[in-house]
Amino acid sequence: MITHSAVTLIAGDDWEIAGTLLDETGAPYDLSVGTLLWTLLNDRFEAVIEPADVVITITDAANGKCTIGIPAAVTTKLGAGRYTDALRIVDGNSITSTLWEGQYYIGADPFIAPQPVVHKIREPSAGNVVRLRGVA
Repeated sequence: MITHSAVTLIAGDDWEIAGTLLDETGAPYDLSVGTLLWTLLNDRFEAVIEPADVVITITDAANGKCTIGIPAAVTTKLGAGRYTDALRIVDGNSITSTLWEGQYYIGADPFIAPQPVVHKIREPSAGNVVRLRGVA
């Protein structure tokens, strides 16, 4: 399994993640037979993107190349923070192998209006008022 370098992305953007999958000898994995699965996990290792929202395109099967696409409508729901991804293949013989994992740093969607912060000002209670002599 390969651990890829950390990637920084922005929530609210369309994501296109290109990758080359390699076998245990470092040769390109043959993607002509099998199924690829990708997931993104939060800091509690819970999946935050549904498999149906991910489009994996094999761009060069013989050379192990694929692209993972996630639309902006899906990524905009993610909060800023650190995430972990993993890509797995189930080959033609039903052998399951996780081929890569790595860290993602997701920035908040800058085009979503932030929620206003409301500060309540408390009136002092009679018990909290100090009166000084000679001061009106």
